[in-house]
Amino acid sequence: MNMWKRICDRIIQDHDTQNREVCLQHSIHYCSDLYTYYLYLFETKKAYHYDFLNKNIFLPDKQKQIIIDMYEKVTTYYCRVRKCIWKYWVSKQLSCNLSDLGFTPFSELSPKKYFQLMDGKKKYIFTHTEMYNIIESSLTNADSHLIANPLSIKNPYTGTIFTIPVLYHIYFTLKHLPLFFIQYMRVGFDLTTFLLENECGLRQYNIHKKIRNLPRNELANEIRYMIVDIYSFIMESEVVEDIILLKCDISFSRELLTHYYNYSYSLNPYQRLCECKTLVQKIKNMSNKIHKNITT
Repeated sequence: MNMWKRICDRIIQDHDTQNREVCLQHSIHYCSDLYTYYLYLFETKKAYHYDFLNKNIFLPDKQKQIIIDMYEKVTTYYCRVRKCIWKYWVSKQLSCNLSDLGFTPFSELSPKKYFQLMDGKKKYIFTHTEMYNIIESSLTNADSHLIANPLSIKNPYTGTIFTIPVLYHIYFTLKHLPLFFIQYMRVGFDLTTFLLENECGLRQYNIHKKIRNLPRNELANEIRYMIVDIYSFIMESEVVEDIILLKCDISFSRELLTHYYNYSYSLNPYQRLCECKTLVQKIKNMSNKIHKNITT
């Protein structure tokens, strides 16, 4: 007898007294063989047999409810047993990697920092942090013009794309989920739909990511390009060499570039307009401040 039928028999036996009392209260004939018959059927083609049960005109509604309640208990218990067996089986398999992507042996890490997954018939171990980074870098991939081009999430050791069951395993196992991975799961891990529904969000993410990762020595060049690009908007403010030479602190430089990139790359027309106005006004204010300091 397979595991499903063993669990069915156990659930029927455990709830025998309770079900007898319910049937007695509603003047229904109690028959454990009836429950056994239906629960055994639910092992395969569950939707078909569930519909068959609901359409059975010879069964009272209370009898149907008892069967459905026991079916839910059997399913819950069955899934728990399978999960325990699966975890035990996976733990006994030899992993294809004994260290993380940074070559740190897993023996030196706390078990809370990594998890196991089966990709095909092979076991791999990943830390939660590196899997987070793999997912984020794949889904937020963009070209030099910040045009979103999300990529399928791949196993870094084999270069093969993770299957949907593996992605679900990662989704329910990873401690901290990237926001875009949640959106990816909601569209059934379909990249095309994911891009169509999240293109604006991906563009904003990549704008802030580019500014955040911009090296300090490149800030001056980016500011120069910005001034040249929007010069026509600020001609009347007498832009001086001090602005072009970046006589402002690093945080303010990144602030200006944030407005500029939003103006240049945002997919929201209203946001581009607002960012342009804000950027021009801040540059004018900085210019006036510089002139004031020079005259005094």
